[in-house]
This record gives sequence, structure tokens and C-alpha cells, in this order.
Amino acid sequence: MVGRIDSLNGGIRTSFETVPDAPVDSFTITMQGGKKGLLVNSRNLCGAPSFATVKLAAQNDKAADQRPRLRNACRG
Repeated sequence: MVGRIDSLNGGIRTSFETVPDAPVDSFTITMQGGKKGLLVNSRNLCGAPSFATVKLAAQNDKAADQRPRLRNACRG
């Protein structure tokens, strides 16, 4: 799957113009961080858990909203 990343209302959005005509159970978005990253965290992500906002729209017009927990590379 190929996605397009842009900004929306102070957050980032990934959109997929075409998706396979088959169920997609999961996918992972990996972005480079640190000094070469395009985004800067506004708070410590190693503290309290962080969550994403996910809004899905299927080809059959069904929709789902989710709040999955984000993983990070923090130790401990």
C-alpha cells in the first residue's frame, strides 16, 4: 500500500488513494526520528501512553474510528 502524508489541524494524516480489493488486517507506518526527522515531539513520549486517532472508510461505505496505542523505542 502506498500512502500520502500531509498535515491536518495540527496533526499528520496518511491517505491511501487505492487499497487492495482484499481485507487488510494491519499495516505499520515507520517514520525516521531524531535529528533527521521531519516531525518534533512536543512532549516526552516515554511518559504516559500516547494514542493515535484512526478514521477508516471502506469501499462499501462502512466506517470505523479507533484510538490505537502508539509504540516507541523507550527503554523500561
